Amino acid sequence: MDSPKASEASSAAPLSDQPAQASIARVYDAALGGTDNFPIDRQVLEQVRKVAPEVNDLAWSNRRFLGRAVRFLTDQGGIHQFLDCGSGLPTAENTHQIARRIDPAARVVYIDNDPAVVAQSEALLADDELCRVVDADIFQPARVLGSKTIRSHLDFSRPLALLQVGTLHHYVGDDGAELMRQYIDALGAARDASAVVDSSCCWASTGRRGRAHTQRRRTLPSRRRF
Repeated sequence: MDSPKASEASSAAPLSDQPAQASIARVYDAALGGTDNFPIDRQVLEQVRKVAPEVNDLAWSNRRFLGRAVRFLTDQGGIHQFLDCGSGLPTAENTHQIARRIDPAARVVYIDNDPAVVAQSEALLADDELCRVVDADIFQPARVLGSKTIRSHLDFSRPLALLQVGTLHHYVGDDGAELMRQYIDALGAARDASAVVDSSCCWASTGRRGRAHTQRRRTLPSRRRF
């Protein structure tokens, strides 16, 4: 699989100051061919490559899945507001850019607790009234869902998509299902359809009874395929 040019994967705000430790967000950026990473991050990527030689293809596959999911939800799902958890460093084709090709009024909140991610995202989105950046740990759903910024920017009584793309495999606890259930329960209060999407499955509640459908990506019927 050919990957896009490195310049297409990097953000407009270069990093500064050599860090003492690698960052998940910067390692992912390196895997995408970006430039917002340091030698220590590339060293970690090389270590990953020894056990997963296809790591770059996996990173791009993950990123392209995000694009397909957001386009599907905006165009066919009637969802125009997104809570992007663990958004990572800004790259080409961010959630708001994808959604706004279909709906220019789409609203997005990006969540991350990496200081570099938060700083760059805030700088790039400073003039964007429809986007917000929240510094929070996505593995503490109660704090995320209680954020005043999130609650004021997104309407939880209307269809809303929660994105967990390339994040859950970083969670080391044994209660991942309960963690996601807290997010799902919050979205289940919506009047219409809401969705939770990660890199491996999609949960959606539709209709007044909020029926749940949980399916693996590879078995999604064609009308739901991303």
